[in-house]
Amino acid sequence: MIELSILGAAIAAYLIWCWLRRRRRQAAADRPFPDRWRAIVEGNMQLYRRLPEPLQRELHRHVNLFLQEFEQLQKHAGRGTRAVMDDYGATSPAEFFAVLAETFHEKPRQLRNEVSGVVRRNAGLFSRRSAGLAGKRID
Repeated sequence: MIELSILGAAIAAYLIWCWLRRRRRQAAADRPFPDRWRAIVEGNMQLYRRLPEPLQRELHRHVNLFLQEFEQLQKHAGRGTRAVMDDYGATSPAEFFAVLAETFHEKPRQLRNEVSGVVRRNAGLFSRRSAGLAGKRID
């Protein structure tokens, strides 16, 4: 009977962890779009201003999730805790993207477990075949 209690507690803890993780990502996606990044997007994406408002909001959500994962890597690097991505990715958003691409190809399954929101949203940018994920779902 005690084994069932332990198993039930473990399952409950896992479900709570998944819920909290999803909630954290949702909060990051919904936060206001930073003015600094709005200037970057407007200055470097000529078509941005012509996008319908719903697509602009969707782009803002993707950028916010990207920034949230970048901040998470910075926290890992600052604490000295190990992350699947190299700490060099915490030096700047551009390096984060480069390290994300490298890690996607070298350790796709570990990356999926750590930063699934970013991987799922960026999988189309990278070749799933070279990442060993051809024909497989990554989320």
